[in-house]
Amino acid sequence: MVLLGDAEAACTPGPSAAQPGVSEAGENTIPANYLRLYQKAGQEYGVGWHVLAGIGKVETDHGRSKLPGVHSGENGSGAGGPMQFIGPTWDAYGVDGNGDDKRDRYNPEDAIPGAANYLKANGAGDPARLRKAIWHYNHADWYVDLVLEWARKYGSNKFTTGGDNTAGTQTCGGAVSGPAGPVVGRVLAFARAQLGTPYQWGGTCTNARKDYASPQNCDCSSLTMRAYASAGITIPRVTYDQWAIPTRVPSGQERAGDLVFFRPGTRGPEHVALVVDPVKRTMIHAPQTGDVVKYDSYMTGRTPMGFIRPQAKGGAS
Repeated sequence: MVLLGDAEAACTPGPSAAQPGVSEAGENTIPANYLRLYQKAGQEYGVGWHVLAGIGKVETDHGRSKLPGVHSGENGSGAGGPMQFIGPTWDAYGVDGNGDDKRDRYNPEDAIPGAANYLKANGAGDPARLRKAIWHYNHADWYVDLVLEWARKYGSNKFTTGGDNTAGTQTCGGAVSGPAGPVVGRVLAFARAQLGTPYQWGGTCTNARKDYASPQNCDCSSLTMRAYASAGITIPRVTYDQWAIPTRVPSGQERAGDLVFFRPGTRGPEHVALVVDPVKRTMIHAPQTGDVVKYDSYMTGRTPMGFIRPQAKGGAS
C-alpha cells in the first residue's frame, strides 16, 4: 500500500537508469502488458523496472488479485488499484500515463508510472537509497525484503538492487525496526492472500474459497500454520501446540510475523494470530464463525496472553 510519506515533491521523469534484462521467470509469469508498462516507466523515471514489478507482484499479483480495492473501490486501508495507492498519495504523485487527460489509479497505464514517480521522489534512482524508497511505499522492512526478492527473480544480466539488501536492523524514515527478511515477507504475503476468506472451524486453509462452510477455508491456527509452511517452516497445527513453541517473546519486543495468542482456556490460549505491524499493533487473523480473515488490532479490546517467534531448524527466526 502506498503511504503518503516525506517525499520532497512530485517529480518529473529523469534520465534512463541502467535496466536489467528480463529473466525466464519474468517472461513467464508477468502479464505481457504489465511487463511492457514496468519497463517503459522504469526507463522514463530512472528506476529499475524489476523493482516496480516486485511491488506490483507483492501488492496485487500484477493486477490479478480479486481482493477488494484492486479493480474498484478501496480496501480497508483506503488503497486502490493495481499498485495500491491511497487517495492523498495518488493526488500528489499520480500521473496520466496514457495521455487520455485522466489520472486513474485503477488503470495500470497510469498506476505503474505513478508508482515510478513516487519511488523516484523518494530517491529510488540512487541505489544507496533504494531500500528507503521502497520502505516509503509500505512502512515495513519485511515488505522491502519481499519486493527486492521478487525484483531479483525478475531481472537478469547480473544487476544489483542497490544498497544493503541483507536482512538486519534498518533505519528508515527515522524509525528503527528489528531484523526481518524474506521469511517474514512470505509468511505475511500468504496471510494477506487469505484476506476475506470465511472462517471455518477445522478448516485446512488450502485453496481457500470465498463461500462459507468450505473445509478448505481457514481457522485461526490453520492460517498461521500454512503461512509459516509457505516460508518453509513447520509449526504445529492447533493453537495449543503452537503455544508450546519454546521461543517466547516479551511483550513490547514482538516483531512482524510473530504469533500472538488470546483467550485463555483450560489447555492454554484458544486463539492465535500473526503480528503485522508491532508499532500500530495490528494483526491478521481468522476470528470466528461468521467472520472472515482480516486485519485487526491485537491490543484494542483484547489482551494478548503472549507472543512466540517460530524458528526454522538450526535456530534461524
